[in-house]
Amino acid sequence: MSRSIWKGYFIKSFGCVKSKSNQKFKGVLKIWSRNSSICQKFLNRRVSIHNGRDFRYLLITRDHLGFKFGQFMFTRNFNRAQKAFKK
Repeated sequence: MSRSIWKGYFIKSFGCVKSKSNQKFKGVLKIWSRNSSICQKFLNRRVSIHNGRDFRYLLITRDHLGFKFGQFMFTRNFNRAQKAFKK
């Protein structure tokens, strides 16, 4: 079930504040909340998303809008050796 429209996007309060000089965000935003939605404030921004162990960089484009941050950062590593052992 999706979130109701009248509530709007869920965004943790980490990156909603602009800098004092009324320009865009300074530096790279570090995001721990993977369940936050990507809104237009993050468009064409480079953010670093925590995947449980370290931070990975992601450039937010128009295609990412409306999705969650966690959908683009995987927490598990793909292991090629597992495919060779399966019969």
